[in-house]
Amino acid sequence: MDESTFWTKNAGRLSRRSLLRGAAVGAAGLAGAALIGCGDDDDAAGGGAAPAATQAAGAATSAAATVADVQRGGELVYGWSYDPPNLDPHTGTSGGERQWLHMPYDKLVNTTGMGLKTPSGLLEPRLSLAESWEQLDDKTVVLNLRPNVKIWKTDEAVNADLVKWNLDKGMDPGATTRSALGSLDNVEVVDDLTVRLNQSQVSAVLLSNMTDRPGSIISRKHFEDVGALEFGRNPLGSGPYQIVDWQSEASITFEANKDHWMKDEEGRQMPYLDKFTMNIIPDTTVRVAALEAGESDLLTSPSVDYARLKEDSNLQLSEFVGSHTYQWYLNMFFPPLDNEKFRKALSLSLDRENYIKNLLKGHEPVGKGLLTPASWAWDDSIVGDEFNPAEARKLLEGSGLPESEWVLRGQPIGASLSTGDQFYEASHAQAGIKIDWAEPERGSYATRVLVGLGGDASAAAFQSTWSMRLDPDGNVGDFYQETASYNPGQHPVPFLEPLVVKARETLDIDERKAIYREIEQYSIDHVINRVTNTYAIAARFGSSRVGNIDKVFGGEGKERFYYLYNKEGAA
Repeated sequence: MDESTFWTKNAGRLSRRSLLRGAAVGAAGLAGAALIGCGDDDDAAGGGAAPAATQAAGAATSAAATVADVQRGGELVYGWSYDPPNLDPHTGTSGGERQWLHMPYDKLVNTTGMGLKTPSGLLEPRLSLAESWEQLDDKTVVLNLRPNVKIWKTDEAVNADLVKWNLDKGMDPGATTRSALGSLDNVEVVDDLTVRLNQSQVSAVLLSNMTDRPGSIISRKHFEDVGALEFGRNPLGSGPYQIVDWQSEASITFEANKDHWMKDEEGRQMPYLDKFTMNIIPDTTVRVAALEAGESDLLTSPSVDYARLKEDSNLQLSEFVGSHTYQWYLNMFFPPLDNEKFRKALSLSLDRENYIKNLLKGHEPVGKGLLTPASWAWDDSIVGDEFNPAEARKLLEGSGLPESEWVLRGQPIGASLSTGDQFYEASHAQAGIKIDWAEPERGSYATRVLVGLGGDASAAAFQSTWSMRLDPDGNVGDFYQETASYNPGQHPVPFLEPLVVKARETLDIDERKAIYREIEQYSIDHVINRVTNTYAIAARFGSSRVGNIDKVFGGEGKERFYYLYNKEGAA
């Protein structure tokens, strides 16, 4: 897209700087489902020493602290942009919740490391509620639970009965975790600290999936006491931090679980802090100002100020390349998305490079398929679509659709039309595609588009983000199966679904990677359920007080705040 076209179209509504700055609010729209996917806080979605430059995909960068530097006590304050909608791991739909789930909940299986270049090498018993596990055969896994773990400040034991209850809850037809637990037939309590997972089919991904929502263990007693709706805003588990105060749209205060079992590489108790506070600051400019004034210690990356902050010698920077994708979600039942040539024209008329240049940091990788460069299954030889509005128009003219039907019913998923929405509209107009926007509505990705989450299919598409999962199955399985939660219209995918199942049941890594390559290329060529825009770079700026900022990102690009400490210790 000619850059001048976009800015000319928006002249009078937005200046270039206000457009970029306003994307933080638009990001609430993007985050709304980046909430699905993202959970990062790029504007378009919507230290001591100068920060290090970005390294390889999935790598975090910063000036790393030495082991001897670790201090105990004190607090860190994080400037974030929106309230997490629902902290029940089994029913939440937002990628913007996923990093916060590591605070109140222990995971049955946990992971360490920056980036996923081996599918199982980052699973870490030292950080897991299951201190060991055993694969008895292709369909049976035994988890040996850590002893003497209790729900925070209660006598409720984290034992095999509680684990079974949680996994059964996660397999419920209404749970968003049901796809990730799809291979499970039943969960068997062997004894107080032993659980047997009996699968109905071979699965190479079950343990990896336990590092995310499906493996989060919540308090059954508290859930039953307060009810499902209240629990999402009043969670309780056995994790390293617990919520002690939640002021809606203002702040969330986490208190350290001083009895937590987790230890660092040197055998020292974690977490290190006494308290961790998330200040909810929707406006990007205000968030940046709070960091620079010393009122915040951490900041999600703002695109508009990224370059300037990166040059600030008082700040540190940690980045993760490929934390999520920016993309269209498409209901292929909804005309004209039932026409493959229209879908291909939509992909060819998306100006990915100008999106990166004008709305993001400027050095994100152009998107191809669903898997990002941080995934072990990433294959750079996959051929993506390049911006070609002339070719897109030819496809439209040969689609059999009259020009009056080159219209996509789009759903803004925030309170207003976001900057990203406006960019997509202007880009697709280059080929003659019009976007007919429905009324903006927070959370409408679930209520208006995603049929698997109860959507009424009153809109055809929305643009947002999608967070990377530890295993590729957590990505492709949620899009390319007919009943998957994030297959927008739950449209049949007869070629891809058998490949998804085959990859899930294949134990050889090279064979799995080849299958994922086939899935990726086919989905691009035929534009199945989605159009990738770009791959995101998650970035976190920190003040000089933040220790271990180089460890803040876990293997899938979500934060592990329990690694952080305050270099000044307790006040």
